[in-house]
Parts: sequence; structure tokens; C-alpha cells
Amino acid sequence: IDVNGKGYLGGVQIKEDGKGPGRGVYRTNNTDLRIGAGHGSAGGRATGIYGRSYGDPYAPVEPGSGGCGADTVAKGPGGNGGGVVRIAATGTVTVDGTISANAWGRKAWFEASCGSGGSVYITCDVIAGTGRVSADAESSYTGTGAGGAGGRIAVVYNTTAQSNAAPAAVTFSAQCGNETGGWTQPGGDLGTVYFPDDQILARGPSLVKHAGMWLAPGTRLDRDSLTFDGAYIRFMVPGFVLNVTNNLTVKGTDVL
Repeated sequence: IDVNGKGYLGGVQIKEDGKGPGRGVYRTNNTDLRIGAGHGSAGGRATGIYGRSYGDPYAPVEPGSGGCGADTVAKGPGGNGGGVVRIAATGTVTVDGTISANAWGRKAWFEASCGSGGSVYITCDVIAGTGRVSADAESSYTGTGAGGAGGRIAVVYNTTAQSNAAPAAVTFSAQCGNETGGWTQPGGDLGTVYFPDDQILARGPSLVKHAGMWLAPGTRLDRDSLTFDGAYIRFMVPGFVLNVTNNLTVKGTDVL
């Protein structure tokens, strides 16, 4: 399922603002140049209503917002926001492929700013599979355009039925957008990922690749061993404790 770039549009005309509640805008002073679009959190250089967060983290149904256009047509339009996926099932939802609500699948160029991730909202008895669910932001390749914010993902399952099923190995990502061309422009922030309990981490594989603000309730997670590879997780419950009995490995540029 692919709704990449199917959210609010980015600005197409010269210096045109993006569309949507968290739209990216073009500004010419040195404090908020080319604001990235917000959604699950704030976009890069967010200020006031521009690049702001919006939507419901527990039942997300809002598209991602668009980034602003550049100062010339040649430098490119702003990125489009991600679309919305809503799945309501009475049984098991198995994801062995991809469900993708990312910001537009190209990198914003020069002064254009980036779109924000969209929304994926799944209600079911059990979530299963080995695939990937994403509402990722767009990253800026170069120039002064800021990155977009991650979107929102919520998977609401029956906690008893989920505990009686095989552990899910689906990867969930609401990754933020960054500037990747060496201009050190600010990126957006992570989007949100919600579950009714901590089973996705507590019973899942020892190799973790999730990304987002982790909103699952619970103040403690105990694992025998755990490896974070390609992950970027912010645990949002105050006083949260991650207790790993044996080996804890954080690879590369992963962030906890």
C-alpha cells in the first residue's frame, strides 16, 4: 500500500507556501529560512503556526503537510506530505510487504523545504508479519530548505489476542527528515508511534529497526538481549527504564 506524497501539496510556484495545517513556508530573515512541514512533531525551523504539529497520535487520520517552494523554479518545488492509510479489521492484519505514507519520494532541492509524513491507523485483533509500516518525512538534499517532521502511526490491537499470537516482526517508522547535503540546515523532529501496550518491543525480535516517539504505555521494558540497527526511538513515558540482562548493542548512527 503506497500513499507516498498523497497528502497536502508542497509549494510549486516561486516562494509559494506549502498546504496543510503544518505547512512549510518561505521566509527571508536569518532565523526561520524555508520552514519544513510539521505533523507528528514540528518541522525544521518551525515557528508559530508554521511547521507545527497537529493531529491525534492515538487515532491519526490527517495527511502530512507540504513544504514551501524555492526562490526560483529551477531550484524545485516543496515536497508533498504523505497520505493516509486506514485499516479496520476484525481479525489479524498481516504485513509482509510495505504500508507507506511517506512524504513525497524525492529530495527537496536548494531553498525548497520538505513535506511531512502522513498517517497510518490500524485497528485489528492481532498485528503480524515481517514487513514495514512507515510515515516518514522527507529530507533536504542541499541548500537552505529545512527537513520535514515524521507523521503518525497507531496500531490498536486486542492486547490479550496479541499476547497469544506469535511475536510480530513488523518495523514501524515515523522518521524525521534531515538535511543530507552538508549545509547543516535543521531537520524536522520524529513522528509518533502508538500501541496499546509494549508487546511490539517486549516480545518482538532482538533486532530493532523502529523509528519514532514511542507512545506505548509502560515504564519498564525487560529483555535478555537487544540490538538497535537503523533505529531512532524516543521513549516518551517519564522515568522509562530499559533493562537488558545481557548484550545491548546500538549500531552506527542509531539514537535512543
